[in-house]
Amino acid sequence: MSIKNFADQNVNYSAVILNPTLESDWLKIKELQKSEFVFVSDQIESQIGDLIKSENPERTIPSQELDDLVQNFLNKLEKDKYGNWVFFLGKILWYMF
Repeated sequence: MSIKNFADQNVNYSAVILNPTLESDWLKIKELQKSEFVFVSDQIESQIGDLIKSENPERTIPSQELDDLVQNFLNKLEKDKYGNWVFFLGKILWYMF
């Protein structure tokens, strides 16, 4: 299984990295997406835009052209299965004063 847990005792979270190309991870992603307690912050389009800009440092790409390039990039793949998904698990701490 590709799930990797990272926990730091000094920080109040841990991260689970899921690879959507693996069936077991994909099923977990779909399960998490259905949860009312999970907030999905999908940043893949802006990340692909940053990738495209980094590959073209010699010019400033106009916003509409960048949007078109991002869509062309995404047309070649299944968006939800591109890259890894990271699920952050929060810890609730109670402090007594």
